[in-house]
Amino acid sequence: ACFMQQNSRWIFQASQMNGDLGFYTLKHDQIIVFNPLSALILTPLCNYYLFPLLDKCGFKLLVHKIAIGGFVCFIGFVCAIIVEFQIQENYISMLWLFPQYICAALSEILVLLSSLNFAYENGPAGMKSVMTAMVYLTVALGVALIPIVAALKLFKSQAYEFIFFASVLFINMIIFC
Repeated sequence: ACFMQQNSRWIFQASQMNGDLGFYTLKHDQIIVFNPLSALILTPLCNYYLFPLLDKCGFKLLVHKIAIGGFVCFIGFVCAIIVEFQIQENYISMLWLFPQYICAALSEILVLLSSLNFAYENGPAGMKSVMTAMVYLTVALGVALIPIVAALKLFKSQAYEFIFFASVLFINMIIFC
């Protein structure tokens, strides 16, 4: 749910921000392009630099990378919370969104790719597709949770909604570890 908010709640966040970059005016719905661009740039950097560094530090297992990716996503959500509080006080630049999108892309590389890799490498021969489907099912459940929480209107501001999701993510990652 946290990762997938870049496709919904973070775009709403961008709609309340200044897209003027001086040489180009970025529209709020164009900010989503930054995630795949970040992923394209970060994936080879992770393969050549981050993953070998994690291996040297003793984080060799795929579940280690998943845990680290979850905490990176949490950091991205802390960035989203900070930006949301800044939006409430000022009309700020969309460039403030870039750190949370970079964290989301890095988290996607660490969590989703490692989860799919784990399902394929560690699943019994007859269960590989079922385990892969379970990875995608968890993504789908996360996507479904976003509009449910938004529709319930449990929070008076989006900042508090972000705090809720970040807290749930943090507790989830502690339990996962």
